[in-house]
Amino acid sequence: MLKEKRNINLDCVRGIAALAVFLGHLRALLYPNYHSIAEPSLIQSGFYFLTSLGHESVVVFFVLSGYFVGGSLLATSQTLNLKKYLISRLSRLWIVLLPALLLTFFIDIFIKHNAPNILQGQYYHEWNSGPKADGNYSATWATLIGNIFFLQTILCPVFGTNSPLWSLSNEFWYYILFPIFSLGIGWVKTAKSHRVHIPWLISFVVLIGFLPVAILKGFVPWSMGVAVYLLSKKISKAKGGMLRLFGVFSFMMALFFSKSVVIKTILPIPYDWVVALSFSILCMGMIAGGSCCMDSRPARIISFISESSYSLYANHFPLLILSAALGLHQLRFVSETKRAQGYIVLGILIWGISIFMWYMFERNTDKVRNYILKAFSPCIDYRPKE
Repeated sequence: MLKEKRNINLDCVRGIAALAVFLGHLRALLYPNYHSIAEPSLIQSGFYFLTSLGHESVVVFFVLSGYFVGGSLLATSQTLNLKKYLISRLSRLWIVLLPALLLTFFIDIFIKHNAPNILQGQYYHEWNSGPKADGNYSATWATLIGNIFFLQTILCPVFGTNSPLWSLSNEFWYYILFPIFSLGIGWVKTAKSHRVHIPWLISFVVLIGFLPVAILKGFVPWSMGVAVYLLSKKISKAKGGMLRLFGVFSFMMALFFSKSVVIKTILPIPYDWVVALSFSILCMGMIAGGSCCMDSRPARIISFISESSYSLYANHFPLLILSAALGLHQLRFVSETKRAQGYIVLGILIWGISIFMWYMFERNTDKVRNYILKAFSPCIDYRPKE
């Protein structure tokens, strides 16, 4: 995406979503369960609510991914170079995933020798994530290879203690599902394909049968992101203002009711779809507002937080588990003031390590992608993002 075409609002949302996942896991590590508080204050209730939106933030990621990845595919002048597409997608995922898996590998070795009770699932009921007591934890070579090829939650569990990696399997298979579907119905074509290519449709149906229901449900929010790309082209700035107002209201209501068991029980559809739909409306309103110049300091800061969000997402959880193995989870038993200080200090420390991981790996995504494309496809006309 060219710098002058970036939308600062979407950058801001992506950065906030990654921070919401991280800060939610950090809160679960250091703070007691909300229901264990006898009389929570308004500030406490607000804090717990804002740090409980990790799953909803992943849904937001799916919508944004559908908009950016699906939209960029549809913008290829209806001719898709499959080799270039796969290299671009895999290089984007692997350049962060592989170092994150390596980091998890070494952290888990330390935990195995110093705090094996964590790997046995002793704290799952407190953290609501990480190793479970059912023995589902796995750090074998087979699991590692399965995670490298995005088979976690399909043929193997997530690798080691890095539970958030479940969503990367979803992302990868959405990257595969959508172009196959688009080729099948003629939205795009390869240099040698016809308008409607039956083998692509058959491949799509076979893949649908292979993937778990949970992944297929997540494809709906991802597809909503594609719809945002298609519909936002037809929305004027005037209508965009109305959509933003309605989108903010509906999205806030969706987030509020996402914590209501009653609401989610009586709805005939998965509630994630409600969150995705409300955010898609807001997203269209933000896009209709136009792009933003990225020369201002606030815009550059927001852009940086957004660009490093994947590294934060992929690396933060094993670092939190390492903190617990070092005894920092005992902060949940100290005073409120000391716990808050620990929350801030540990949050900054882990965020800083994630930024270091971004600096070492993710920021070089375009260079690595360009190198691979030149090595495997010298005839492809490819220019890295500016």
